[in-house]
Amino acid sequence: LHPIHSNMLLLLLAVLAAAALLAYLRHRGTDIRVRLYHGLSQLVEAYAHMHLPVAGFRRERFEWVIGAVPAESEKEVLCEDLRISSTTSVRIFRDRRLARTDAPAVLVYIHGGGFVLFHNNSAGFHRLARSFAQAAPLVVVSVEYRLAPEHVFPAGIHDVYEALQWCAFGEHPALDLCGPAGSRSLVVAGDSAGGNLASVVTLLAAHGVDANLKPVEKSPKIAHSLLIYPWIFLVPPAIDLPSRVRNRDAFILPTRHLAFFSTAYLGDAAATLAGDMRVCPAAAKSHAGLPPTTVFIASQDPLCDDAHEYVRILQDAGVPVRSLEYPAPHGFFTRPFLSASRDAFAQAIADIRRHALSAL
Repeated sequence: LHPIHSNMLLLLLAVLAAAALLAYLRHRGTDIRVRLYHGLSQLVEAYAHMHLPVAGFRRERFEWVIGAVPAESEKEVLCEDLRISSTTSVRIFRDRRLARTDAPAVLVYIHGGGFVLFHNNSAGFHRLARSFAQAAPLVVVSVEYRLAPEHVFPAGIHDVYEALQWCAFGEHPALDLCGPAGSRSLVVAGDSAGGNLASVVTLLAAHGVDANLKPVEKSPKIAHSLLIYPWIFLVPPAIDLPSRVRNRDAFILPTRHLAFFSTAYLGDAAATLAGDMRVCPAAAKSHAGLPPTTVFIASQDPLCDDAHEYVRILQDAGVPVRSLEYPAPHGFFTRPFLSASRDAFAQAIADIRRHALSAL
């Protein structure tokens, strides 16, 4: 067998063995299953983020271990997949009881995965979006954007910005609950690479330009930005950030894998893009006028200082910003069995209520 195939076989056997053990422990009612699941999820995610040459990357080798969830409505939450253009689709979540009288906001969620991995139907992101829809009066629109290396920069930005424009000015029964086009309260949220994209489209909206930096006639007005361990610095000298060295061997996201993701996303143009705010949100000429922002930081993450530096930049620009740091690894926000995840989610809902649902 090829070494990669051998590794995949071993991983499959490990997953099957762990699943059997989890079932047994669940039957016994012991909390050991939580610790075991945490270790298994770390193993799977570490394998999914392995270092490969971009030319040899095959997404299907990894995503089968993550799991995809169909767009099926449940007892309490309606779920629908919708294609809004030739390149962009969204998954919409809303509570069945949600009504216009609840004055709901629209939460635009952008998933992480290094611009390369995962989808809006990946199990962890589906579950998170559903949780947002259940926890507050929100219509959650989870964006499916084009991934690298098949679609390099700025394809993903085009898709996310198009989804943001649709949420602000488009027509759909779920959006209509949030008010007339142009007057909806918008929240933009994203984790990791999705945090980069969330930061970028928030800047585009504030500057009144589209993904090509061309002026637009109508620009979305964002009420709140939610950045979850955002990846802000994609190109050198980002490697000099202390957390890139301090957490270089982090189990879930070691520093060396960032180079693979950034190369896949930026392609041959990487060296010329350091000053482009669509790549590095910190490089924007002005951050004034950005919406109130909440930033979640993982201390055991190579991206820890990306978030700290961006918080400083926002504060210097007079943007209302609140940062919360947790002694946790990259990816903790989508693992609700961790106390850090549960607390961070509660803080996110509180800030969404404060900034986007203040009329309630």
